[in-house]
Amino acid sequence: MLVLRVFNAETFFGVDLIGHLRTGLYYFPIGTLEDREAVANLSQARLYDTKHLIRKMGTLDEATFRQLTKALPLALFPALPLK
Repeated sequence: MLVLRVFNAETFFGVDLIGHLRTGLYYFPIGTLEDREAVANLSQARLYDTKHLIRKMGTLDEATFRQLTKALPLALFPALPLK
């Protein structure tokens, strides 16, 4: 699970992570996490309850996070003229 935006103590917006490489519009590679290649599944972006969070595994560097936040709206809303 990758937390993109916290709304309050009980709710956040995030995406699921996959532990194996996938390519395509809905997948964004974020690097190695616990000795496995991690890929964000952009098609699984949604609101989550903080009960889904068990432990913190790491923090993304700012450059990767910014690239991910640019890729997410392009994957979810391809018809909109986003840049």
